[in-house]
Amino acid sequence: MTDDVASKAGTGIVSAPPVPSTEGAPTSFSVSSMPSRRIISEALLADEKSSELTQWRDRLTSALPLAAGPNPALIEAALLAEFPWMEAPVRAITKDLRLRQSAGKQVAKWRPLLIVGPSGNGKSRLAKRLAALIGAGFGEVPAAGSMDNRLLAGSARTWKDASPGLVLHVIRRCGFANPTMLVDEIDKTRPDGRCGDIRDTLLGLLEPLTAAQWIDEYLMVPCDLSAVNWLLAANSTRSLPGPLLSRLHVVTTSAPTPEHFPTVLAAIRHEVAADLEIREEDLAPFDLPWKFHPAVSRAFGEVTPCGVV
Repeated sequence: MTDDVASKAGTGIVSAPPVPSTEGAPTSFSVSSMPSRRIISEALLADEKSSELTQWRDRLTSALPLAAGPNPALIEAALLAEFPWMEAPVRAITKDLRLRQSAGKQVAKWRPLLIVGPSGNGKSRLAKRLAALIGAGFGEVPAAGSMDNRLLAGSARTWKDASPGLVLHVIRRCGFANPTMLVDEIDKTRPDGRCGDIRDTLLGLLEPLTAAQWIDEYLMVPCDLSAVNWLLAANSTRSLPGPLLSRLHVVTTSAPTPEHFPTVLAAIRHEVAADLEIREEDLAPFDLPWKFHPAVSRAFGEVTPCGVV
């Protein structure tokens, strides 16, 4: 731990290691200068009379921008400063971003990634932070206990609560064609065999050629979802079928250790301040005398799960 961290801890304030500056990274998007993509062809829904379908047509037939995000080096440095125990997934993602950049592709895109690790080690928070850095939107699929595939596949218009799949809702809400989608706890699905299996639906969405002609059960037209970035999270791969694993780059992570305690604590303070919409310095100080911090750090490392959601 640095002297700066130690000294601040003694006064009741714990700071994470400084996050590298993202100066020079886009803070606002010039849509006109960005590559774009139409999710559906305008002619496909032109004859539909439904006002709801018309709204979907108008949004998804527009040219939606494809975000590039900051330089991969800045993304890597920022994420490793906040999640030093998550080196494997961070480097896997930024390696893909660098490869595309070297090939002249400026759109943020990485191979579908499965992050395996203990409950509460920060997988979901990492995904949200990455999505915020990319700036193209974020959607989360809570797979635990899922008994059908409608959340991803959409539901037929014959159903009373019919609706397109969640990916299309995220694209419509965020206005980008390459949002980040997290499928959390994919190892805890509970399909009942009657209404589809979310894992089977993912097979098509994770395959670029299939995703480029994805048929949503509500819109019933080909949708180009091939630019969507996918992250999956699991505690174990034991229950996951082979065909799904074959479409994923699998990385293993661990829980934070005692040395990460100041970083995690600082991140929690930051998120609490953001939730309360106040400045972080306006939060009540963490009034634990510095002499007790080693014991708290050791206890932190011994707790499972560690609670960094």
